[in-house]
Amino acid sequence: MSSDDAALRNSNCAPVATSLRHASILLRAVACCVVIFCAVGCGTSVRRTGTEQLLTSDAIDRSVAQIDFSVLAGRDVYLDSQYIVGMRDPTFVSGPYVISSLRQQMSAAGCKLQDSQDKADYIVEARVGALGTDLHDVTYGLPASNALNAAASVLSSIPTLPTIPEISIANRNDQSAAAKIALFAYHRESRLPVWQSGIATAKSAAKDTWVLGAGPIQRGTIYEGTLFAGNRLRLPFARENDASAADSLPQKYAQSRQFQNPDELEQQLADAKAAADAAIQQAAHEAAAAATPTAPAEAAPQTP
Repeated sequence: MSSDDAALRNSNCAPVATSLRHASILLRAVACCVVIFCAVGCGTSVRRTGTEQLLTSDAIDRSVAQIDFSVLAGRDVYLDSQYIVGMRDPTFVSGPYVISSLRQQMSAAGCKLQDSQDKADYIVEARVGALGTDLHDVTYGLPASNALNAAASVLSSIPTLPTIPEISIANRNDQSAAAKIALFAYHRESRLPVWQSGIATAKSAAKDTWVLGAGPIQRGTIYEGTLFAGNRLRLPFARENDASAADSLPQKYAQSRQFQNPDELEQQLADAKAAADAAIQQAAHEAAAAATPTAPAEAAPQTP
């Protein structure tokens, strides 16, 4: 074989060798990225309706906690819920939860709740203007690519290369819920307006973040602080959730509270009933004594 033939063969093989070398470098780079990605962490989170229920109920709680029923304290009040009972929510949180939350806030304010309108002096009518959830999902990274396979298809001697999968540097999932509630009260007999609550609007949020597959890092109004995959995570520069709106009201809606001691309350009611019965018996005895005629006194016999 002459030197010219050898030189020609080497010149023909040079582009193929260069392409193979470049493809090998790219494959190694992709393999390194996959190894680093897996070494940092890989996590998944299955979304269920539990988070949606927590967000919806939290928005309702925050909205109801803004309403102050103290103007009706000590009065016989009936909650008219005919415009709420028809609510149906596929995430379970619906009209009955709103009604019970309002009744709790009214009772805590000192209102005497009645089961029918006939027994009440004031009627409180409630309505719900909004109740729902929103979801936003954002991914930071590189999309899936088939560039290597397209480049390799030009050269018949290079086998088919796999598609580069999506490389996500970070992923953020923001979910929120909103509630809008309003009430007004009027006198049952005169139908005159007495009070209105104004529009009570509140929002709740849940934010999940994944960084290089590690997560979720959870923050929001339904969590106590910052969580990592469900566990409490204390960060030096992390902001904790603001205090609930219920903390600024006289009635601590979101906190446990005992209004009366059951034993003391039963004793007070028993004493009051006994005192009332005694007063009734005393009044009846005095009335009977007053109605009984007094017999005339007999004259003393005279002595001669």
